[in-house]
Amino acid sequence: MTAVTIIAGVLALGVMGYLFYMLFKGDKT
Repeated sequence: MTAVTIIAGVLALGVMGYLFYMLFKGDKT
């Protein structure tokens, strides 16, 4: 794995986690 692949993976997980967090937070509101 290269640094670019690692960074891309971390960013993808961060974005998906953020979206799921916002969806669950908005759903409970």
